[in-house]
Amino acid sequence: AFDGFAGDYFGQSISLSENTLAIGSFRHDYNQLEDHGGIYIYNKIEQTGFWSFRQKVIGEDSAMFHIFGYPVYLVGNML
Repeated sequence: AFDGFAGDYFGQSISLSENTLAIGSFRHDYNQLEDHGGIYIYNKIEQTGFWSFRQKVIGEDSAMFHIFGYPVYLVGNML
């Protein structure tokens, strides 16, 4: 991930639905909360076939060792 570090486990959990890709990073630290986790959402650009970063999703209940992002599951555009 663009803001990741070794040990974040980026890509350990992924889900693909149509042109949306969700990639989990369940050991990502957030606001000094160790292993809080996050999910990175990408959209496929049909004209080029490239993937474009759309947003980073963080769990609402910010807590250490939350490991948000494992597992990751998409249904259509719903995460």
